[in-house]
Amino acid sequence: MVCGTSIMAMGTINQLIQRGLDFVVVTERPENEFPLIEQKIGKKLDLISGDTTDNTVLGNAGIMSCRALLALTDDDAANAFIVLSAKEINPEVRTVLVVNDAKNMKKIKQVKADVLLSPQLFGSEILACVLNGETLDHAKLTSMLLTSGHGLFD
Repeated sequence: MVCGTSIMAMGTINQLIQRGLDFVVVTERPENEFPLIEQKIGKKLDLISGDTTDNTVLGNAGIMSCRALLALTDDDAANAFIVLSAKEINPEVRTVLVVNDAKNMKKIKQVKADVLLSPQLFGSEILACVLNGETLDHAKLTSMLLTSGHGLFD
């Protein structure tokens, strides 16, 4: 389940399609905007309009049977509430939460999503490494991605 239609969400949706994975997109955008969303992706999507933080909406979208929930809106507070709502309904669901503004990292960590992704902090770590002439291999990039912001906002 992908919650949101942000740039990050749309990129992720494309990647899920390329891998042949089934998913539903829950968005606060109204149904009359669904054709525009599908046009951007270039494919018909399973879209549901509603409050992405609402238990009923997540339940109707199939939170009880999904493998993972990706909270990918542009709003960090909404992403936190999406994860909290999802875990309330299905404590076993794997959750991924994107943090758009690094200043929110300390508070967002309290939500205890399975994966926290901070593109802002990840990007700044890569830039610092490149400017310092450090080698970036697969293992280092993966480690940086999964620990971006670790220790900065504890």
